[in-house]
Amino acid sequence: MREAIGVFAPLALVMLIPVLIPLVAITVGALIDRFAPAKPSPVEAAIEAALARTRASRETARLHLAAQLQSVGKHTKGLDAA
Repeated sequence: MREAIGVFAPLALVMLIPVLIPLVAITVGALIDRFAPAKPSPVEAAIEAALARTRASRETARLHLAAQLQSVGKHTKGLDAA
């Protein structure tokens, strides 16, 4: 019986290593994510900046178009009566 344990114990340990390594890595990664301060990567920061510029230019274009429509409306008031 001791001989069987002596043979299979190292084999069992070798078989557990591929299971334990990812388990430990996932646990350590989760702990790092939990306690480390989160800061965006440079790619995420660039994407957020581009989205902000797009939103700002879209809002500017909308306001400009609204102003133009108001201006056109002022100039065409007299034409509606004719």
